[in-house]
Amino acid sequence: FVNSDRKAAEVKHLSILHASALRQLTQNSLPSFLSQSISFTIENSGLQLINPHTFKAWTMSLEEFRLINNKKLETFPSNMIDGALMRLDELDLSDNPIP
Repeated sequence: FVNSDRKAAEVKHLSILHASALRQLTQNSLPSFLSQSISFTIENSGLQLINPHTFKAWTMSLEEFRLINNKKLETFPSNMIDGALMRLDELDLSDNPIP
């Protein structure tokens, strides 16, 4: 993503909705601009796995992280909150089959 001046786009809020092809979330599957985003939502996707090291390599600005209604997401790596995601104001894991 670049703007008309060929500078990297500044995306503050990213939502991935109804993406049935999305199965895994890893540091290689995230766009580079996410490190500057303050809100990230994945809703109603085919997400099954989040690699615990997905966000470790970045200094994140995320304040809101929402994983909503992802019916195949059965686990959430709790150690993912340590480090890069410790600054979250909101973590929404609603309507996932996470015990």
